[in-house]
Amino acid sequence: MAVGGFLSAAMTADPRWMEWHLSRLGEGGHLSSIIFNLSCALASLLMGEFTRRIVNDLSIITMPKKTLASARRILGWGLGVVAVCMMGIAVFPFDQFPIIHNIFGYGMTMVYVVVITQLPVLLPVFTRRFIAFTYAFVLLMAALFGIYFATGGARPHLIYIEIIGLLFFFIWVLMLVRSIRVHNR
Repeated sequence: MAVGGFLSAAMTADPRWMEWHLSRLGEGGHLSSIIFNLSCALASLLMGEFTRRIVNDLSIITMPKKTLASARRILGWGLGVVAVCMMGIAVFPFDQFPIIHNIFGYGMTMVYVVVITQLPVLLPVFTRRFIAFTYAFVLLMAALFGIYFATGGARPHLIYIEIIGLLFFFIWVLMLVRSIRVHNR
């Protein structure tokens, strides 16, 4: 998705996209928007497969079956919904389907927050640093969204919040996989 996003940003004819949001790159039906939407759709498919693999890795953690089943269900369904929402964002561009696009975008964010806040509670494989990182991020994003909505979207630009969120998402998934793998050794 990062490659498609950068390529789309370099090719777009609309220099104002940086004042709006990342989804602006998927608008207009130009080659740059097609690249952006296809990369988002591909990222969605990869996220679905990645989720399946992470859930399978959880099966070798030694813990009560009921707790493990709950963790696998939350992670599998949660990240699966995130993948579906990513596909929805790609299929329903903001300029043509703003309500549907926003349902997928904000829905993805809310489901992701539930997953990242519940998983450390269910699985004893995470370090204090990982848990602190998770909750600090949730608080930071809540504060940024709070400021964004309180100012009527004037500051900070939504794109900055999205970029911070995407960076955290990738870091969090890497930390999640590392925690599971270290625990399984």
